[in-house]
This record gives sequence, structure tokens and C-alpha cells, in this order.
Amino acid sequence: MSTVAFAGPQQVNLYDPSLLPPRHAFTVRQLLAWVLIAALALGVVAWWARTQIGSLRQEMAREAARPRAQEIGPTAQQVAGLEQALRARTALLEARRAARDALERGMARPDAGPSAVLRSIADTIPPSAWLLELRVAGSHVDIRAKALDPAAVDAWLERLRASHFLAERPAPTLRLDRIDPPAGSPRSVPVYGVQLSAALEAPFADEGAKP
Repeated sequence: MSTVAFAGPQQVNLYDPSLLPPRHAFTVRQLLAWVLIAALALGVVAWWARTQIGSLRQEMAREAARPRAQEIGPTAQQVAGLEQALRARTALLEARRAARDALERGMARPDAGPSAVLRSIADTIPPSAWLLELRVAGSHVDIRAKALDPAAVDAWLERLRASHFLAERPAPTLRLDRIDPPAGSPRSVPVYGVQLSAALEAPFADEGAKP
């Protein structure tokens, strides 16, 4: 009877020191070399950082020492132009307000406006005088007339003052011009030219109006 032997897998002892990779021990010289390299690298980094910090400080010092440019603002001519435009607008506003007030005062009511002026003149003019022209320009009135009696003209002016449509200041001005009849004229009495100029107590808005 024969015997058959089976060959099985062989086990290898991996813990055999002869199969492990050799160990290299660092020497003191190698350690010192690495330490020196690291120290040199740190020194280079520190030098670079210090250089950058110094450059930044110098730049900041130059910026601080550099004279700052003045802030941009309007020039003297621009300021003068703005002030002139403001004065013009203010004057226009005041003129509009005055025109509005004059319109309110100059409305054609029985006791105000051109109708009141015409009625006062018509009611007070003496029979010996006749009207030639009546001109009202804003706050001023001019009357041209003719009269036969200068005393009646003085009384007419007093009645106009009493009607309170003429301003007290400035005082009205009255001018009388004697006009003698021409030679050979059947008219023997002289005629007096009357020019009355006065300020109105309530100015009108319509400048240059001629009722």
C-alpha cells in the first residue's frame, strides 16, 4: 500500500529581521544641517517681511508729507454768477408779488381801480376846465387839461386830494401856462394850460394804461 503526500502552502515568517527593510539612523550632522537650513529659510522670510514693512512705512510717510490738493469747489466767478442769478430771481419774484397786489388793488370796483379815478376826476373837475389827456402808468397819473380860471384849478387839486386816490408823498406837482389868444381872435380872455402829475395811493398793475 502506497502513501501519497500532499504538498500544502508554505508559510513565510515575515517577522524575520533579515526580511525587513534596513533602518537608517540620522546622524547628528544631518540633524544640524536641517536645523541650519530651516533657520536660514526663516531668516530670509523675516528679512523679506521687514523690507516690505519698511517700504510701506516710507510710502505712508511720503503720502503724509505730500501737500494735499485743495478740495474742488466753485470758483469766485461761479459764486458771483450764482449770486447774480439769485438776485435776479428774487427781483422777479418781488415784481410778480407787486403785480399781484396791484391787480388786487386795481380791480374795477366802484371804490377802486381806474373807474374810481375817472369818477373822481369827473366829479371834481370845475365847469371852467376841460380834460385833454389822462394817463395812468403804474403808480403815476398825469393829467393835461385847459382852464379859464387858475383859481378853479387850485380848488380842483384840493378836491382831488380830498378824494384820497392821490398819494400824499410825493406831493402832486401842478403847472399852469398862460395862453393868450392870438391877434385878431374874437376870444379876448386867456386860457391856461394845466399839467398835473401825482402819485397814486393804490398803483395799478397795467403800466402805461391810458383810460
